Formats: sequence, C-alpha cells, structure tokens
Amino acid sequence: AAAEAELRRLDALLSAADPDSEISALNTAGGGILSPDSLYLMREASDLYWKTDGLFDITIYPLMELWGFPSGQYHVPAPEELEQALALVGMSAVSLDEKNGYAAFDRPGMKIDFGGLAKGYASDSVCRLLQEDGIRSALINLGGNVAALGRKPDGSPWKIGIRDPAAEDSSEDSLLGVLEAADCAVVTSGGYERFFLENGRRYHHILDPRTGAPAESGLASVTIVCKEGLTADGLSTALFIIGEDAAISFWRKNAASFGMILLCDDGRLLVSEDLAVLFTPDERFRDSFHLIESES
Repeated sequence: AAAEAELRRLDALLSAADPDSEISALNTAGGGILSPDSLYLMREASDLYWKTDGLFDITIYPLMELWGFPSGQYHVPAPEELEQALALVGMSAVSLDEKNGYAAFDRPGMKIDFGGLAKGYASDSVCRLLQEDGIRSALINLGGNVAALGRKPDGSPWKIGIRDPAAEDSSEDSLLGVLEAADCAVVTSGGYERFFLENGRRYHHILDPRTGAPAESGLASVTIVCKEGLTADGLSTALFIIGEDAAISFWRKNAASFGMILLCDDGRLLVSEDLAVLFTPDERFRDSFHLIESES
C-alpha cells in the first residue's frame, strides 16, 4: 500500500499530461519553484543531456504535443510545424538555480516532460521505501521498467524476460531472452508500445530532438541494466535514438556503469560482454546473437 501511494504521489507531481501537476504549472508559467523531487530530476536530466550530447532532452514536450502523443489526437506535422516546435527544444535554454530550487525557461513556450526519467525514478523511490521498511526481496514492474531488489527469497537471482518487439503477446515464446538480475534496474525502450499508423506508416513516440521526428536509428529496442532505474531509463531512450555504432561507443566509454542489450532492425541481437553470463538468448536468436566486447 505504501509503495502504491508513493507511485500515485509521484505521478500526480510529475505528469506533464495532468493539468494539476507541478510540471504542468511550471510549463504554464515558464518556470518556477521546484519540489525536491522535481529539482533532483531536473539536475539529473541536465546531466544526461550533456552526457548524451543533447539526445536526452526533457524539453521535447512541445514536439510530443505536436505529434499528439499526450492527447491521443495523432498528427503527422508539416515541415514548418516541426521547425517551429524545434525552436522550443533545448535543455541548454533552461536556467536552473539549484541553491534556491528554481527553474526558468529562457524561451517563451518551452515545456518539459520527465516521461523519460519518471518511471525509473519512481522504481528507485519504491525500492528505497521497501528497504526502509525491512523488505529485502522484491520485484517492481512499471511496464518496461523493472527493478530487482535483492534476490529471490531462496537466494537465486530474479529471471526477467526481455520482450521481442515483433511479438504480439507476452508469452515465453515472445522473448528475446532471459536475464538473471539482482539489485539492479532493467529498462527497455523501443518504438513498439506507443505508436500510431497513418498511410501505412508507423510513427512511434521516441522523438529525435535533432529532427523532431520519430528516431530512425536502425534499432528496434534498447535494454539497459544498471544500479539505478533513473539512469537506465534515460540511457535506454538516448541510446535508442543514437543507434548501434554510437551506442556501442558510448558503452565502451562507460562500461563500468551499465550493461546493454540491443536488438537491431535487421534481427541481430547485441549484448555487452558484462551481461554474457547473465543473459540467455531465446533459441530463435541464437544465430544472430553477438557479444559487444570492451576496448580492453
């Protein structure tokens, strides 16, 4: 009950789609005083923005609205519409006064959305809450965002199925493989859960802040495994946008902090070497399975 209450509290606070949330108030006013949760997320979002060369960007919300993802009123924008919305995107135009807990948007009409971090942050918060109450074994699933607290009560690792984006259901036959996990977050991003079809083409919700359009990176899904759900959430989005080669390069520079599983559009399944003994690919992917080796 306490975990559910915490999730509801954070959703009411952080949802950009909720007109009564703190984030909606910030978006309407063009800035304002931040609660401790929002200040922490703003700081982390800024850090991820610079680490990913701007590809993780919480100021992308005007583009999300333009495409109709928050409302469900889907729309393929004209080039001039994209150009206007792109002028409002860029975390570098958000001024953050951490000492006084204040944020200001430097361009009128800018809006933020913590959707790329909020689930991960929520799972981290629930884990802390459970630990404070003496819980040592738990599995938290927020839909694409899984947090493993400790191990199973019998001491064995949790087994987490990584979904095949092409699958139409959630049976065991629909998995890329199974990951053994303990005391970590496992977050998957892909264009297969939120999308719409128009004129026979599929448009998904992970937008590239460079183009304003759904990312076309050659990746079908990205799974990140690391200690914190918030970091895993942000990285899964950013690496989905930048594509295979850049994602591998980024991992090699930061291999000590996370592992990853990439499913390419051509069917190849790429797994970082740190996960080699933890991940078992489904037999359908055994021939297309490859390890990503570190530079050393």
